[in-house]
Amino acid sequence: MMFRKSAAVACFIFLVGALFLPSLVLAGSATVTWQPNTEPDLAKYRVYWSTTAGTYGSYKAEVPKGTTSHVANGLTEGKTYYFVVTALDASGNESGFSSRASKTIPGGETEVPPAPKLVSPDRGGNAPGTSVTFKWKAAEGATNYSIRIYNSTGNLVFRKWVGNTLSF
Repeated sequence: MMFRKSAAVACFIFLVGALFLPSLVLAGSATVTWQPNTEPDLAKYRVYWSTTAGTYGSYKAEVPKGTTSHVANGLTEGKTYYFVVTALDASGNESGFSSRASKTIPGGETEVPPAPKLVSPDRGGNAPGTSVTFKWKAAEGATNYSIRIYNSTGNLVFRKWVGNTLSF
């Protein structure tokens, strides 16, 4: 079996949107797919991945011929993974790496925006009457707001997501 760089397996990652196939979206996983190798003595594929582009170490999975995808599980949220695939022939000769594909696993630490500044009513103040309107200044980086009201003993008595507005 003769392998040339130009004949290497093309590697792709398909990111499945949660709105389309929610049962297939798994945090901490990536699906790697590739075009089949057409060499007649193809035996299997090897899938490599790493968090360092260009450094893959040992293969992480072997996939039988006739299969052109692999789900990499156990990936760390918030990290970017780089994937390549090789083809092996019946004699054990391994091709060069495919084109590299990458995926950042959703989740992990995210920066929380600061709390908005309450404009009215005054913090700790009383609002006359039976209704009150809360107004606040936008917090940098915030896209939605939640109103939470606690009683004098610290128990949550009201909570509502109010979206991207500056009053309620």
